[in-house]
Amino acid sequence: MSEEVSIHRLSKRHRFRIWFVRTVRHWPFVVWVALGALALWSISHTEVEETVPGLVEYSKRTLVPKESGYIETLEVELGEPFQAGQLLVSMRSAALNSEIAEAESDIVDAESKLSLEAFLRSSELRHSEEKLVLEGKEAESELEVLLAERERLQGLKSSGLIDTGMIVSNERKIASLRFLVSTLDERLSALKAEQADFNALIEEARSRQKISKETLLNTLKERRESLDLTAESEGSVATVYRKKGDFVRAGEPILDLVEKERPQVVGFVGHDGTQNLFEGERVEVNLTGTQLAPIAGKVVRVLPKIGSVEDKSNPIMARSVRGILFVVDLEEDVPWLDGQQVEIALEAGANSPLQTWWDQILSVIGLGSSQS
Repeated sequence: MSEEVSIHRLSKRHRFRIWFVRTVRHWPFVVWVALGALALWSISHTEVEETVPGLVEYSKRTLVPKESGYIETLEVELGEPFQAGQLLVSMRSAALNSEIAEAESDIVDAESKLSLEAFLRSSELRHSEEKLVLEGKEAESELEVLLAERERLQGLKSSGLIDTGMIVSNERKIASLRFLVSTLDERLSALKAEQADFNALIEEARSRQKISKETLLNTLKERRESLDLTAESEGSVATVYRKKGDFVRAGEPILDLVEKERPQVVGFVGHDGTQNLFEGERVEVNLTGTQLAPIAGKVVRVLPKIGSVEDKSNPIMARSVRGILFVVDLEEDVPWLDGQQVEIALEAGANSPLQTWWDQILSVIGLGSSQS
């Protein structure tokens, strides 16, 4: 007898019940895996606070002269405050003063030389003019005599006492003198025009010379004025390198100035610390040994170079600790002094000891850090 097989399509509800029964047997394992993952995640995100040392640092500027010279006066002393624009150091340069005196002497000499040249040329032209006027008057007088002589010679010729040659010679003299008298004004005008042209050349030369010499003199005076060193902003004197009467070459330091601005804090994290620093991290800063409210700040720079700091916490056995330096900008004005010690609380992103232990395990098995 043949058996009949019937095929029935399961509904969605029946298929879900079958899947649920088969899957529920594995739930204990899934739950344990989820709980373990949650625990590891909690370990990796646990935050602790780490406190590291730091120092207060104000912006400093070294005062150096642009020109070599002698210090005439030091207007400030070590630790003395000053205002913006205040004279700090007054200097004098014998060589620069000599150059200025020489430039001033050159201006006077050049002006004297031009004035002498103008005077000599004007005298020469004036003499030529006077000579020409005198020649004109003499020509006019001689012309009157020759004209009167012409009538006498005509009478003598009519009497047959002289020949024609004397009359011709007299007429030539008359013509020459008439030409000289008629061109006298024209020649005088030419002399005056020459005098005007010469005066214009002298004035142009004087103007060019004045501009050149005065430019040089002004430059030298500006260099002399630059010897007087003034403060660009408010602050105080941190270091004094020189004293009154010292000779200082250009670029050599005279004073170290601490600008009166909001200070920065330079912190140090040793290699044994658990903090992974990054720029923009929020921190809190307070003076060492005080109970004042901490000042908020932000890490603005992490120095990539590894440095070392002397650890003197143990007076018997001092040691050198290697680590990295970082710079913190404070968000408030503080009355702290340059070089004061502070404590920096690194909060955001700090790793717990469990996190460090877990990172070590991952690095051993070759999976890297849990934060990567």
